Amino acid sequence: MRKLYFMMSALVLSSFVISLSLFYYQSRQMINENMDEKASTITKNFQTFFDNTIETIDYSNYVISTNHDPIIDNLNHSPQTVEEQLSMDRKLSAYLTPMYSYQKYIRGIGVYGFGGKNRYTIGISRDSYFTKFYQPEEYNRMKLLEPLEESGNILIPLIRPILNNDDYIGNSVILLDFSMLIRDGLENLPENTRYTFTIKDKEIYSTVKSENLAKGYYEQSLISADGTIKANFYYPSTKLVENSSRRLALISLIYFVIFLSLITAFRWLSKRSLRNFSALQNAMKQVTHNNLDVSVAIDSEDDFGQMAKTFNSMTEELKELIQQNLDKEMEKKEVQYQLLQAQINPHFISNALNTITWMAEMQGTENIAELSNALTITINSMIRGNLSEISVVREIEYVQAYVEVEKFLHGDEFEVSYDIQDNTKNLMIPRFILQPIVENAIIHNLQVNNSYIDSVNIDISSEIVDGRLRVTIVDDGKGMPESTISQIINQENEKKEGLNHLGIHNVQNRIQLLYGDTYGLKFESVIGEYTRVEVTLPII
Repeated sequence: MRKLYFMMSALVLSSFVISLSLFYYQSRQMINENMDEKASTITKNFQTFFDNTIETIDYSNYVISTNHDPIIDNLNHSPQTVEEQLSMDRKLSAYLTPMYSYQKYIRGIGVYGFGGKNRYTIGISRDSYFTKFYQPEEYNRMKLLEPLEESGNILIPLIRPILNNDDYIGNSVILLDFSMLIRDGLENLPENTRYTFTIKDKEIYSTVKSENLAKGYYEQSLISADGTIKANFYYPSTKLVENSSRRLALISLIYFVIFLSLITAFRWLSKRSLRNFSALQNAMKQVTHNNLDVSVAIDSEDDFGQMAKTFNSMTEELKELIQQNLDKEMEKKEVQYQLLQAQINPHFISNALNTITWMAEMQGTENIAELSNALTITINSMIRGNLSEISVVREIEYVQAYVEVEKFLHGDEFEVSYDIQDNTKNLMIPRFILQPIVENAIIHNLQVNNSYIDSVNIDISSEIVDGRLRVTIVDDGKGMPESTISQIINQENEKKEGLNHLGIHNVQNRIQLLYGDTYGLKFESVIGEYTRVEVTLPII
């Protein structure tokens, strides 16, 4: 029991270690997936914000570049006087000023015409924007020019061509405050996040220092919709998994507490079970030493309590049975019963009880419990039952009890083995049809001219063959000639020294009377080798 206890403890502990390892491994995978998902979400959110802002500003630029009144008309007209120039400027100012204040990321706005170098600007003063940046095939898209730096801020010019029909007559320019855009878009990044931005493969903004970012950081990249702006983000891993790590630690702690609780409960139950088993085991050892006064204390109504109660009842019944046999001084008793004209043979009981008395005197009651119990079962099987049919398994129990009695009478001169198929155990057969056959195998093989021969092996088996029940009794004894088989079946010269007067002839007649001539006994024997008896019965 102690070995079992330690084995169970080791099994529980190893199961915990394995399950905890699997849990930790899966949790780390979950954390890595969560880290990737969280970093991707942050990066995508910034990219959405960035692309939407660029798209909104570019739309303003598109409106300016395609407006005939006043943009294109004014650029096509070269002012001749100061008053005419001022009038043009007022019209452009009235149109462009609302757009300038529309987006806080617009730091400058202007239009430039090639003819006469007309221009109007708000927050822009660079003549280079008079340059023709576009080829005809590029007229329908925005361009980002080289970034500018002003008062520590990065400004990116966004330009579009101004077209009069298909003539390229100027540029519409909006200065994007890239530094402010980054500050607003990245204000929710995890603490200590590093990032770099490049335009046309030229780095324009970076917070990455000389430290090694290979460890402790998780990298994510994005590219703007037009492919000109690229960004790399380096998120600190500890910040990404901070909450997940706390949850993992909390779950691990809860898991460990549950495990300790289970171990404590298991130890308590195991010790209690070990104590109960030890008490039962000690009591059983006392019984093997003929101490039937022992009993097991019952302190619960669980399985152990039921086992203890059954054990105590068993010892009390054994005491009563042995006491009854001893009080009657093993006197011979003729037991009669009616089972299809069958009758107990007093000579058999006399021999058995004499043997019990002899063993009690010679051995100090050693083995008397086993013999008396087997004999009682054999007798009770005949005198207490009034059923004409019983199950196969019950008939086998009667045979086993009878065999045990014969073993006490003849010692170890024979061995009986059983192979009863599960699908035959509950089938119904006539009472006491197997015992006479087994008895015949024992008696006819153990004595030859009143002298014992070598040990005999008897095999009893059952199976279903062709829709019928077949019970087979085979012995490896001396065998029988056909004349002897005929005498046994026809009840010629049958001796009545065994357990009953049933006889094999009676068994054959009973089976055929009940079920017809297609059922009954079949003998097969080879002198000096074996005897085989097949009992064929219907499936009931």
